[in-house]
Amino acid sequence: MTKYNRLTLIEEIEPYIWGNKKYKKFLCKCDCGTMVEVRLDKMKLGNTKSCGCYNKELITKPHKPTNLTHGHTKKGNVSREFHSWHGMKQRCTNPKTKHYNYYGGRGITICDRWLNSFTDFIEDMGPRPEGKSLDRINNDGNYEPNNCKWSTQVEQLKNRRINA
Repeated sequence: MTKYNRLTLIEEIEPYIWGNKKYKKFLCKCDCGTMVEVRLDKMKLGNTKSCGCYNKELITKPHKPTNLTHGHTKKGNVSREFHSWHGMKQRCTNPKTKHYNYYGGRGITICDRWLNSFTDFIEDMGPRPEGKSLDRINNDGNYEPNNCKWSTQVEQLKNRRINA
């Protein structure tokens, strides 16, 4: 029997027709025991994982924040240092981020020590002073301990490529 996430295909049923397209549809049994009719393409893409029980579990199950171990969460909110680290990662690794072209898109990378460890980042950078944000000393260099500092907005404006 074929299975996609929590759904096991039981039998093909009458196809779903949308305009001039015809989609295969199956009667499926969810791991929780519920029978449900689902389009095959939705299961293959991972858009439909269960009869709905999976989403209910996610909503009701208490989650332990993954960043709790470093002490930079308070009542579900993350610290300014964590926002800086996360923003750095997005700018350098996520092509869908607004400013990716100015960072990862032009070859700016993050050192291995910081890439997957916020704890190492905060150990090297220390607490973020009020009114400052993460800045690269050499704006053509990578994010790494010897090329980063906490800077004011005025300092960062003086360190742009157009001023270099």
